[in-house]
Amino acid sequence: MYDAIVIGNINIETNIDAVKIPRSDDFEMVNIYERIGGNAIDISVLCSHFGLRTSMVSSIGMDASGVLPILEKSKIDYSHLIVSETKTGKCISINLPGETSTFFFKGANKHLIPYGIEHNYLRSAKLIHICPSNAEILHSIPEKAGDVIISCQFDPTYPMESLSQNLNFLFLNSADALNASGKEDLLEAGKTFLQYGPRNVIINDRGRRAIVIRPEDQYEVVVTTDKAFDATDYEDAFYSGFIYRFVKTLNLKSSLSFGLAFQYFSHKKGNRLLFMDVDDIEDKMYAILRSNNE
Repeated sequence: MYDAIVIGNINIETNIDAVKIPRSDDFEMVNIYERIGGNAIDISVLCSHFGLRTSMVSSIGMDASGVLPILEKSKIDYSHLIVSETKTGKCISINLPGETSTFFFKGANKHLIPYGIEHNYLRSAKLIHICPSNAEILHSIPEKAGDVIISCQFDPTYPMESLSQNLNFLFLNSADALNASGKEDLLEAGKTFLQYGPRNVIINDRGRRAIVIRPEDQYEVVVTTDKAFDATDYEDAFYSGFIYRFVKTLNLKSSLSFGLAFQYFSHKKGNRLLFMDVDDIEDKMYAILRSNNE
């Protein structure tokens, strides 16, 4: 029995800071940072840190020798990890003054398919979280999982019609919600997604608030701080915090509060893999949050 199964991509991430060389068309790299990342492994590591029995489904190439030590250290089950001869997925970000470009290489991630993921394995979990991966996963896994709670991050590269009606929670960030729906208001955007079957649509607005849209009502949890901030880059902290809290309590508002607080603390520390104790988050979160029923 697993508390959570996390399904999604693993990438070798490279972040390059560069500046233009004077009187030249070339650029000089002044800093290079590499890590093994991707939504699936980051969320799995954080869920395991919180004490959840976590299993991960992903696909890597033979060049990703650093993945298994991370999973073993975090005590994450990887019995359904696919190893292929294709190179591991890559994400390369090049930061120039005032401009950032990001390049993706799918690599082994394209071998992440639902056919080898057994019904019994999926149904051994309390919750399954689907990271952006591919349309087959998004369509097939909720059907195979039966009554297991399913949460899913929206992938803007796939049409809304690909969403499964078996989703308990659909997560979006505010930019994707507005762009994909064509709406100018987040509540209206959420209602548009609700028409495609998810029972709860949850929009994360840059880590400042989480808006819940359901057929029967809507409400939001807000971070109350005097300073404006954008914690979009720390959304994996929100998902892992939400998953942990919901598995433990089955309380939606409490889970949103915990996830949003953890995202805020991760942003403040500038750490996408912040290891905070649960008690520490609980002690601090209610001082920075409020809930608005609408």
